[in-house]
Amino acid sequence: MKNIFLLVIAGLVLSGCFHDPKETALENCANSKFMKKYLHFEKYIVDNPLVIKELDKSFAVSNIKASRNNIKNSKKIMMEFAEKNFNLSEDETYAILNKSYNNTEGLSDEVMKILEMPHDPEEAINKIKGTKEQKDQFKKIIKDYNFNRDLLKLHLEYKVKLTTKLFLELKMRDKFLLEEYQELYQKCERTFNELPSSFINKWEHNTELKEFLN
Repeated sequence: MKNIFLLVIAGLVLSGCFHDPKETALENCANSKFMKKYLHFEKYIVDNPLVIKELDKSFAVSNIKASRNNIKNSKKIMMEFAEKNFNLSEDETYAILNKSYNNTEGLSDEVMKILEMPHDPEEAINKIKGTKEQKDQFKKIIKDYNFNRDLLKLHLEYKVKLTTKLFLELKMRDKFLLEEYQELYQKCERTFNELPSSFINKWEHNTELKEFLN
Protein backbone atom coordinates (compact mmCIF):
# COMPACT_ATOMS: atom_id res chain seq x y z
CA MET A 1 0.00 0.00 0.00
CA LYS A 2 2.85 2.33 0.87
CA ASN A 3 4.47 1.70 -2.51
CA ILE A 4 1.22 2.52 -4.32
CA PHE A 5 0.95 5.81 -2.42
CA LEU A 6 4.51 6.73 -3.35
CA LEU A 7 3.83 5.92 -6.98
CA VAL A 8 0.76 8.18 -6.97
CA ILE A 9 2.77 11.05 -5.47
CA ALA A 10 5.56 10.52 -7.98
CA GLY A 11 3.02 10.54 -10.81
CA LEU A 12 1.53 13.81 -9.62
CA VAL A 13 4.94 15.42 -9.39
CA LEU A 14 5.95 14.25 -12.86
CA SER A 15 2.67 15.36 -14.39
CA GLY A 16 2.89 18.81 -12.84
CA CYS A 17 -0.35 18.36 -10.88
CA PHE A 18 1.44 18.57 -7.53
CA HIS A 19 2.72 22.03 -6.75
CA ASP A 20 3.68 24.19 -3.83
CA PRO A 21 1.04 26.97 -3.46
CA LYS A 22 3.67 29.32 -2.02
CA GLU A 23 6.10 28.86 -4.93
CA THR A 24 3.29 29.18 -7.46
CA ALA A 25 2.05 32.39 -5.83
CA LEU A 26 5.55 33.88 -5.62
CA GLU A 27 6.24 33.16 -9.28
CA ASN A 28 2.88 34.60 -10.35
CA CYS A 29 3.55 37.71 -8.28
CA ALA A 30 7.05 38.21 -9.72
CA ASN A 31 5.80 37.50 -13.26
CA SER A 32 3.00 40.03 -12.94
CA LYS A 33 5.27 42.76 -11.61
CA PHE A 34 7.83 42.02 -14.31
CA MET A 35 5.17 42.13 -17.01
CA LYS A 36 3.96 45.56 -15.89
CA LYS A 37 7.43 47.03 -15.44
CA TYR A 38 9.22 45.60 -18.47
CA LEU A 39 6.46 45.04 -21.02
CA HIS A 40 7.82 47.84 -23.20
CA PHE A 41 11.51 47.12 -22.66
CA GLU A 42 13.28 44.41 -24.62
CA LYS A 43 16.74 44.81 -23.10
CA TYR A 44 16.36 41.64 -21.03
CA ILE A 45 16.35 39.35 -24.08
CA VAL A 46 20.05 40.07 -24.60
CA ASP A 47 20.88 37.82 -21.66
CA ASN A 48 18.27 35.22 -22.53
CA PRO A 49 19.32 33.21 -25.60
CA LEU A 50 16.32 30.91 -25.12
CA VAL A 51 13.97 33.86 -25.67
CA ILE A 52 15.91 35.02 -28.72
CA LYS A 53 15.85 31.52 -30.18
CA GLU A 54 12.07 31.23 -29.82
CA LEU A 55 11.55 34.80 -31.03
CA ASP A 56 13.56 34.14 -34.20
CA LYS A 57 11.34 31.14 -34.96
CA SER A 58 8.19 33.29 -34.77
CA PHE A 59 6.63 35.45 -37.46
CA ALA A 60 7.31 38.57 -35.39
CA VAL A 61 10.82 39.24 -36.73
CA SER A 62 10.01 38.41 -40.37
CA ASN A 63 6.83 40.53 -40.26
CA ILE A 64 8.80 43.53 -39.02
CA LYS A 65 11.40 43.07 -41.74
CA ALA A 66 8.68 42.81 -44.41
CA SER A 67 6.93 45.92 -43.05
CA ARG A 68 10.14 47.95 -43.14
CA ASN A 69 10.67 46.93 -46.77
CA ASN A 70 7.07 47.88 -47.61
CA ILE A 71 7.57 51.29 -46.02
CA LYS A 72 10.78 51.79 -47.97
CA ASN A 73 9.05 50.90 -51.23
CA SER A 74 5.95 53.02 -50.59
CA LYS A 75 8.16 55.96 -49.62
CA LYS A 76 10.13 55.58 -52.87
CA ILE A 77 6.91 55.50 -54.91
CA MET A 78 5.63 58.58 -53.06
CA MET A 79 8.80 60.61 -53.61
CA GLU A 80 9.12 59.64 -57.26
CA PHE A 81 5.48 60.55 -57.90
CA ALA A 82 5.84 63.90 -56.14
CA GLU A 83 8.95 64.77 -58.16
CA LYS A 84 7.50 63.67 -61.50
CA ASN A 85 4.01 65.16 -61.10
CA PHE A 86 4.50 68.14 -58.78
CA ASN A 87 8.20 68.92 -59.29
CA LEU A 88 8.81 68.52 -55.55
CA SER A 89 12.09 67.40 -54.03
CA GLU A 90 12.15 64.86 -51.19
CA ASP A 91 12.70 67.61 -48.63
CA GLU A 92 9.82 69.65 -50.05
CA THR A 93 7.53 66.62 -50.03
CA TYR A 94 8.38 65.86 -46.40
CA ALA A 95 7.86 69.51 -45.47
CA ILE A 96 4.31 69.25 -46.84
CA LEU A 97 3.60 65.88 -45.25
CA ASN A 98 4.93 66.98 -41.86
CA LYS A 99 2.41 69.81 -41.79
CA SER A 100 -0.46 67.59 -42.90
CA TYR A 101 -2.04 65.73 -39.99
CA ASN A 102 -5.57 65.02 -38.87
CA ASN A 103 -4.73 66.56 -35.53
CA THR A 104 -7.72 66.34 -33.18
CA GLU A 105 -5.67 66.71 -29.96
CA GLY A 106 -4.06 70.06 -30.71
CA LEU A 107 -0.49 68.72 -30.71
CA SER A 108 2.25 70.56 -32.57
CA ASP A 109 3.42 69.32 -35.95
CA GLU A 110 6.79 68.50 -34.38
CA VAL A 111 5.15 66.24 -31.79
CA MET A 112 2.97 64.58 -34.43
CA LYS A 113 6.12 63.90 -36.46
CA ILE A 114 7.94 62.39 -33.46
CA LEU A 115 4.93 60.16 -32.72
CA GLU A 116 4.94 59.12 -36.39
CA MET A 117 1.25 59.89 -36.70
CA PRO A 118 -0.47 59.21 -40.05
CA HIS A 119 -0.43 62.03 -42.59
CA ASP A 120 -3.75 63.46 -43.74
CA PRO A 121 -3.97 62.99 -47.54
CA GLU A 122 -6.58 65.75 -47.92
CA GLU A 123 -4.42 68.25 -46.04
CA ALA A 124 -1.40 67.29 -48.13
CA ILE A 125 -2.98 67.69 -51.57
CA ASN A 126 -4.43 71.07 -50.56
CA LYS A 127 -0.84 72.31 -50.30
CA ILE A 128 0.07 71.06 -53.79
CA LYS A 129 -0.69 72.41 -57.25
CA GLY A 130 -1.76 69.76 -59.78
CA THR A 131 -4.66 68.19 -61.61
CA LYS A 132 -7.48 66.37 -59.84
CA GLU A 133 -6.26 63.07 -61.26
CA GLN A 134 -2.72 63.68 -59.97
CA LYS A 135 -4.01 64.64 -56.54
CA ASP A 136 -6.30 61.60 -56.33
CA GLN A 137 -3.38 59.30 -57.17
CA PHE A 138 -1.18 61.02 -54.62
CA LYS A 139 -3.85 60.63 -51.95
CA LYS A 140 -3.89 56.88 -52.56
CA ILE A 141 -0.09 56.74 -52.38
CA ILE A 142 -0.10 58.60 -49.03
CA LYS A 143 -2.77 56.22 -47.70
CA ASP A 144 -0.63 53.24 -48.68
CA TYR A 145 2.36 54.83 -46.93
CA ASN A 146 0.26 55.43 -43.79
CA PHE A 147 -1.03 51.85 -43.87
CA ASN A 148 2.46 50.36 -44.05
CA ARG A 149 3.72 52.52 -41.19
CA ASP A 150 0.71 51.61 -39.03
CA LEU A 151 1.25 47.94 -39.81
CA LEU A 152 4.87 48.20 -38.68
CA LYS A 153 3.72 49.68 -35.36
CA LEU A 154 1.38 46.73 -34.83
CA HIS A 155 4.16 44.25 -35.60
CA LEU A 156 6.54 46.02 -33.21
CA GLU A 157 3.93 46.00 -30.43
CA TYR A 158 3.31 42.31 -31.03
CA LYS A 159 7.02 41.56 -30.84
CA VAL A 160 7.32 43.35 -27.49
CA LYS A 161 4.40 41.40 -26.04
CA LEU A 162 5.66 38.13 -27.47
CA THR A 163 9.12 38.76 -26.04
CA THR A 164 7.63 39.33 -22.59
CA LYS A 165 5.45 36.25 -22.93
CA LEU A 166 8.41 34.06 -23.93
CA PHE A 167 10.39 35.31 -20.96
CA LEU A 168 7.57 34.65 -18.51
CA GLU A 169 7.22 31.10 -19.79
CA LEU A 170 10.88 30.28 -19.05
CA LYS A 171 11.72 28.00 -16.16
CA MET A 172 12.49 29.77 -12.90
CA ARG A 173 16.20 28.98 -13.08
CA ASP A 174 16.39 30.78 -16.44
CA LYS A 175 14.37 33.78 -15.28
CA PHE A 176 16.57 34.09 -12.22
CA LEU A 177 19.57 34.78 -14.47
CA LEU A 178 18.09 38.26 -14.80
CA GLU A 179 18.89 40.45 -11.80
CA GLU A 180 15.78 42.60 -12.30
CA TYR A 181 13.56 39.54 -12.03
CA GLN A 182 15.33 38.37 -8.87
CA GLU A 183 14.68 41.75 -7.24
CA LEU A 184 10.98 41.60 -8.04
CA TYR A 185 10.78 38.04 -6.72
CA GLN A 186 12.44 39.12 -3.46
CA LYS A 187 9.89 41.94 -3.07
CA CYS A 188 7.13 39.38 -3.44
CA GLU A 189 8.80 37.20 -0.81
CA ARG A 190 8.84 40.09 1.66
CA THR A 191 5.13 40.68 1.07
CA PHE A 192 4.46 36.97 1.52
CA ASN A 193 6.29 36.96 4.87
CA GLU A 194 3.99 39.69 6.16
CA LEU A 195 0.68 38.05 5.21
CA PRO A 196 1.24 34.50 3.90
CA SER A 197 -2.39 33.37 3.61
CA SER A 198 -3.62 36.57 1.96
CA PHE A 199 -0.68 36.52 -0.43
CA ILE A 200 -1.37 32.95 -1.57
CA ASN A 201 -5.10 33.65 -1.96
CA LYS A 202 -4.27 36.61 -4.20
CA TRP A 203 -1.53 35.12 -6.35
CA GLU A 204 -1.89 31.32 -6.51
CA HIS A 205 -4.57 31.48 -9.21
CA ASN A 206 -3.69 34.75 -10.87
CA THR A 207 -6.01 35.20 -13.90
CA GLU A 208 -4.39 38.43 -15.10
CA LEU A 209 -1.23 36.57 -16.04
CA LYS A 210 -3.05 33.62 -17.58
CA GLU A 211 -4.96 35.97 -19.86
CA PHE A 212 -1.71 37.61 -20.98
CA LEU A 213 0.04 34.29 -21.61
CA ASN A 214 -2.92 32.95 -23.60
